[in-house]
Amino acid sequence: MVAPGGEALGGVIGVARHMIQTEGFFSLYKGLVPSLISMAPSGAVFYGVYDILKMAYLHSPEGKKRVSMMKQQKQETNALDQLELGTVRTLLYGAIAGCCAEAATYPFEVYHMHPEISRFPSLHFYENKLLDGAEVADKSALFHFHECLGPYMFFDIADGREHCGRNAATQSLCNEFEADTAIEILSFLKNR
Repeated sequence: MVAPGGEALGGVIGVARHMIQTEGFFSLYKGLVPSLISMAPSGAVFYGVYDILKMAYLHSPEGKKRVSMMKQQKQETNALDQLELGTVRTLLYGAIAGCCAEAATYPFEVYHMHPEISRFPSLHFYENKLLDGAEVADKSALFHFHECLGPYMFFDIADGREHCGRNAATQSLCNEFEADTAIEILSFLKNR
């Protein structure tokens, strides 16, 4: 989808050229910091938990027994004189570490991947009205081609009650009925 007026820049290359000319080279990297903020803790938590689990196993009686058996059989251990965990334990500890990392950093990922969630107006903002994007009819009709797709299609929910908000320059439409319905549904779900 191209925002209104976006085709005037000539595609991706034209947009990149325009950004560099108007905002400088580093404008191409705007938005990188939130990605790093959400990704760095994930790796730290994952490898931290994995290392804790691995060390706990290696210092357990079973782990010590396996290390001594390997030394008796004169098998090589790795550079840190640690036992390799084996496939099952590696998968298990990796899954546990992954779950911990995901649980710890999921809110950052949601915020980063779905910025509309972070901007979702509550009852206290925007005079209790949600703003839509441009009309669905202006968007590509890619998914309107087959009736069997039913719930997987993008439905055109515009019904004529839409109007431009106070700032027509935003090119957003406001459907007060739709906004009120969405707020009612969310309030109901919140109070359950």
